[in-house]
Amino acid sequence: MFSEMTRTVDQQEGLLYPRLLAVAERAWHRAKWENVSDVTARNTSRVQDWSRFANTLGYKELPFLDRLGVAYRLPLPGARGQGRRWKVNTEYPNQNLEVSYDNGATWDNVVSDTATAPDEEVPHFRTRSPVRQRYSRVAPSSSVNVASSSSVVGFITNE
Repeated sequence: MFSEMTRTVDQQEGLLYPRLLAVAERAWHRAKWENVSDVTARNTSRVQDWSRFANTLGYKELPFLDRLGVAYRLPLPGARGQGRRWKVNTEYPNQNLEVSYDNGATWDNVVSDTATAPDEEVPHFRTRSPVRQRYSRVAPSSSVNVASSSSVVGFITNE
């Protein structure tokens, strides 16, 4: 952040949040897994700690930042094509996923059902914040990857 040139408050907030919340969490919270010598137990505890942090962020802190009007970074959704079906996820829970089959002219909500995308249509994906209805950048399906620490998984429909 300190080496970045920001021209607006929104740009600055996008670089700071939610990263600043993660820095604060690590600075003030001593995780149980930090001093565990058994690798398997440490990794299990670390994954549980991440899940707790991601849920707190997704359900409590990010909606709070939304209500304050903070322009935090909305991460791109992850997506993986499976034939004409796409498996999608978000980095944090409580973020909405949307898909467009017409280069962003219209957007449909992602649902958790299995669905088939229209033939020869290139889906575009974006993440939507739950409170202020802000959006991430739009990602064409050719440039999206499934996040390794996915918290939401669903299939898209064009309904």
